Amino acid sequence: MTYLVLPIAGLSSRFGSLTSKPKWALSVGGHTVLERALQSVLLEQPLGISKVIFVVHESHLPLLKSLSFQGRPMSDLGQIVTVNHTPNGQALSASKALTAIPTRKGFFIWNGDTAISPGWAENVTVSENWLLVSRLAGDHWSFVEAENGKVFRTAEKERISSLASLGLYRFEHKELFMKALTEQSDNLGEAFVAPLYNQLLAKEAVTASEVD
Repeated sequence: MTYLVLPIAGLSSRFGSLTSKPKWALSVGGHTVLERALQSVLLEQPLGISKVIFVVHESHLPLLKSLSFQGRPMSDLGQIVTVNHTPNGQALSASKALTAIPTRKGFFIWNGDTAISPGWAENVTVSENWLLVSRLAGDHWSFVEAENGKVFRTAEKERISSLASLGLYRFEHKELFMKALTEQSDNLGEAFVAPLYNQLLAKEAVTASEVD
């Protein structure tokens, strides 16, 4: 069984008074942002994802349970973990799901508000510690310095290369993730996922797959 952690515990406060719904619950072209995000990974057979673990703020639990994925309730996709506060960064949010993942079991982390065109994974090779990248404009991404798929460094909102993370990450197992999270020191006070790989590179291989 391959696990997918979906950290959607933020309250979407940046939307202000525009909507009472979190970003992932908004409808775009007849489907919610969350459904489109799930389609981008669950329908890609090379990833082999079979169970989703949602991390959601307890105030949004009824909303999540009211949504569906291809006619099935979201809760049927796996497990829902609730938090009573918004974790300070996606890495901390994802860590709340780790009790639901068996020891030494690999898992993916995926943004709940991003979509990728179908079929993107057909020519992608996923390794034990891996992330998905693309060449994107702007400076508001996590960036990856890599050559021939081998990652040398990652950075948050610092353009160290033209390769930006698309928000899909894989870790060999949760113990490795938690060790990296404990060691990470971030001046912004937030724990991001991409910089965790810097803690692994001395002993672990990390690879990146590029898509258009």
